Amino acid sequence: MLVAQDCGGYGSEGTDTSMNRMNPCRHGSCRVTNDYGFERLECRCLPQFTGLYCDKLATGATIFELIYYSPVIALVAVLLFVACCFRRVEGVK
Repeated sequence: MLVAQDCGGYGSEGTDTSMNRMNPCRHGSCRVTNDYGFERLECRCLPQFTGLYCDKLATGATIFELIYYSPVIALVAVLLFVACCFRRVEGVK
């Protein structure tokens, strides 16, 4: 199967192709590699995604996101708890 995609590899070497609007890699960056005289598109996916074009959600990605953001969620919950307790103590005086 032959798939033609544009990764923006026509510029000078080292050009940032991740901002290309025609980037076929949905959740990642693409680059053009030269293997044995043939240019080949290669996607580098974000950790939560997989697949040829980074379009499939990896197993455990939801858990990974929850673990990543859980300290922020816990901090907000503690601050809300302290704020509610402080209001209650202020009302008692």
